[in-house]
Amino acid sequence: MQRLAPLADGILRQQRQDGSYRVFFDTAPDSGEELYPAEAMLALLEAHRLTKDSRYLDSVERGFGYYKHDYYDRGRVNPDAMVFFANWQSQAGRQLVGATSRPEVKDLARGFLFELQDRIIQGGFYARVAHRPEEQACVQAACALEGLADTYAIAVSSRDRRTPDYRRCITTALGFLVRAQRTTDCTGRERGGFGGHL
Repeated sequence: MQRLAPLADGILRQQRQDGSYRVFFDTAPDSGEELYPAEAMLALLEAHRLTKDSRYLDSVERGFGYYKHDYYDRGRVNPDAMVFFANWQSQAGRQLVGATSRPEVKDLARGFLFELQDRIIQGGFYARVAHRPEEQACVQAACALEGLADTYAIAVSSRDRRTPDYRRCITTALGFLVRAQRTTDCTGRERGGFGGHL
């Protein structure tokens, strides 16, 4: 706990008044907003779980609202990075749904995660994985699966109508990754690993 608190407090100091988080601790311009703020929120939620310090949960509640309304809704997510953005937002969002006692925050997080995953599905990502697997990157499929799995857990727990579609997409991504795993024609050290593509 002596090591954890200063790290979590450092993340708190990175939060701006609008709820966003600075990515860098120095004066360098921010980059990587698609990934790092949600990683910071996930870390703060874990710190809250361990310490019960409400400042960490309050920070995430503010931050999550910012990344929904003032970042995503304003079209600031690079479409090529959508599965990576959705991955980390989904991980943090699932933890937030479990941690917050505020119904409006739970609804915001659930609705946002469903919106992100629906956009990826409707954009044809999983259809491309199924029908043109040789063109897909393993890291992208794995990240998409990771985010969808967290959102699927929320869908199942709330008996949401999306559950069957999410399950189908999870099966598609899992099938692709199983196929991509090195099992033959490789060295012993490579066996079990994943290449960049099929």
